[in-house]
Amino acid sequence: IAEGWKNVIFLSPTVEALAKGRAKECSKCEFAVESTWQEAVGKLLKRVTSIKCDKCNCPVSAKTRSVNEECPVGKW
Repeated sequence: IAEGWKNVIFLSPTVEALAKGRAKECSKCEFAVESTWQEAVGKLLKRVTSIKCDKCNCPVSAKTRSVNEECPVGKW
């Protein structure tokens, strides 16, 4: 997943194309669930909502950008 976070920051057209196709599959998956947490932004707390995989508990934004990762239920 560390590779996925790196690829979130340092964008690559090849990785983004891969992530887009994977995210499309994730968006239809019954294990894709909303995840909410609070993040400190300066002196304020900001509520952040994202999608995570309920099977592996990974954030979809990083998981789909990890080139060597696989879907835990074999969808990609």
